[in-house]
Amino acid sequence: MKSSTHLYQKFLGLITCMHLLACSGQPDLEVEKTYSQIKSLVDSQEKVECRLTSLKDSLDLTWDTINNLIKNNLPKSMSKEECKAIVNVRNADHLRMFQSYNKLDSTVIIAVNDAEMTDNNIALEIRFLKNTLNAIGDSINQLRGRINISQREELEKILYEYKKMKNSEGCL
Repeated sequence: MKSSTHLYQKFLGLITCMHLLACSGQPDLEVEKTYSQIKSLVDSQEKVECRLTSLKDSLDLTWDTINNLIKNNLPKSMSKEECKAIVNVRNADHLRMFQSYNKLDSTVIIAVNDAEMTDNNIALEIRFLKNTLNAIGDSINQLRGRINISQREELEKILYEYKKMKNSEGCL
C-alpha cells in the first residue's frame, strides 16, 4: 500500500511537471507529443537495458556451469596449479590452451563447445543491443533539441523522475 501511494505521488508530480512544461511557451500538443515520444524511447531503453542484464546473467550462469563441470571432472594427472587455473577460465579458446584440456572427459569438451556457441550468440546480441541503446540515445537527444532551451531543464526533471519511478519497478 505504501509503495503504491508513493508511486501515485510521483505520478502526480510528473503530471504537474508536464503541465508546467506545456505552459511555458511551445504549443501544448507539440510539447506533449515530444514528451510522449521521449517517454516511449525511455521505456524502450529500459527494456533493452533489462535484456542486456538478462543476457549477462545468462552468460555468467553458462560459464559457472562449465567451470563446475570441469572442476568435478578434472583428470587425476593434472597439476594443482593447472587445476586452480583451469576452473576459473570463462573462454573456450583459453580452455583449449591448457595442456590437459584434451584429457578432459568428452562430455566436458562437448559442453565447452556448446558454451562457446552460446557465448558467441550472446555476444552478438549484446553488440546489437548496445548499438540499439546508442540509437535510442541519439533519438532522445534529437527530440530534446526540439524543446525550447527554457523548457529543457523542466524536461530533464520530468525524465529524471520518470526514470527513477521506472527503476523502482526494476526489470520485469
